[in-house]
Amino acid sequence: MARSVHSLLWFAGTLIAAGFIITAGAVFTVERLAEAVAAAPVKSDVRPSYVASLPRAAATDLDIAKFVAVTPVTAAAATATAPEPPTLTHEVVVKSLWVRAGPNKRSARVVALERGARLSVSRIEGNWTLVSGPNGGRGWVYSDYIRPAGTSY
Repeated sequence: MARSVHSLLWFAGTLIAAGFIITAGAVFTVERLAEAVAAAPVKSDVRPSYVASLPRAAATDLDIAKFVAVTPVTAAAATATAPEPPTLTHEVVVKSLWVRAGPNKRSARVVALERGARLSVSRIEGNWTLVSGPNGGRGWVYSDYIRPAGTSY
């Protein structure tokens, strides 16, 4: 019986010693990990650049009628300040013509015009013409594909 008690005490002592070793190893690991995190050059209070924080606004704060003075416009003043529509002096002579963003063939296509579309010429650069349409849109067309309105070839 003494032998089994003796074995039991050795076993308990070994378990306790193993527990101390494991605990010491865990404490050592946690301390080293804490030192590594503290030495890292990362700031935890910095937000990524794509995160936007917006202030909260109540619906009453967004009522611009409180902040912008509104003055009635008379009919005479409205007609006096309205911009003049462009004089449409040229027309497209081909079946379909691309209007481009810049004066070269590699510029982005903006819109296609059909034969007979009326345009106003603003400027000419080489073989390219800056034109405006009746809706106020602007772009560049190849000069050979338009002609003065009312002329025939």
